[in-house]
Order: sequence, then C-alpha cells, then structure tokens
Amino acid sequence: QKPQVVVLNKIDIPEVKGKKDDLMEQLRAAAGHSRVLSISAVTTERVQELMGRLKKFADAQPVVDLPPIPEIDLGKAGLDYDSDDYEIVSDPSYPGQWRIRGEYIEQVAKMTHWEYPEAVARFGRQL
Repeated sequence: QKPQVVVLNKIDIPEVKGKKDDLMEQLRAAAGHSRVLSISAVTTERVQELMGRLKKFADAQPVVDLPPIPEIDLGKAGLDYDSDDYEIVSDPSYPGQWRIRGEYIEQVAKMTHWEYPEAVARFGRQL
C-alpha cells in the first residue's frame, strides 16, 4: 500500500464546516492512520501547515532506487529511411501541382499535425 496523506478541503463552506469533526473522524477511520488534515485552499487556511507536514512526510519516506532513464536518440526518431531518397513528380490530373515521393518524407508527413502552423513550417524545413 502506498503512503498517503488525506486532506479534507473546502472547510470554508458552511455545510462542510458544520460537519468537519464528524468527517475528520470518518476519514481517520477509513484511512487507518492519523495523517488527516482539514484545509481551505480558497482562504489558504492551514495550507502552510499541510505543506510542512507533507515535506516532513516525504523526507521520512525511504529512498527508492529507480532504474536509470534510458537515453533516446531523437535525431531520426523512428525513421529508418534516407532523407535524400525521394522524387518529385508532376501529376497531369493536377496541373501546376507537384508530389514528393519517398519513404522518409512520407513518414515525416504522417507524423505532422497539419492543423498547427508551427508543424507545417517544420515540415517545410524537413523538405
């Protein structure tokens, strides 16, 4: 089971303020520990105390050795094609228009989000 801190928020609301003691007891019983605190994020009531408690709680947790983050070469992420291997063709059905064919540029086109001008500009630079 993961360590937890339970927080009752919105104690500035009259309905919650009236039931606060009962709610806190229910939360302590459900959580099975006493790390339960009531706060109001809107008025910041007891928020500093919460931050202090969270820091102490986090500092008391054991350090977990995580595996090292693998390094990824983003130079040609997932593209196994030569970027210079393409051809430009004219389609007689569409006079004045040109098509570029090639595995690399077609893969780049598939990965481009055409709805974003920045992505279209990046695609232009890839050409």
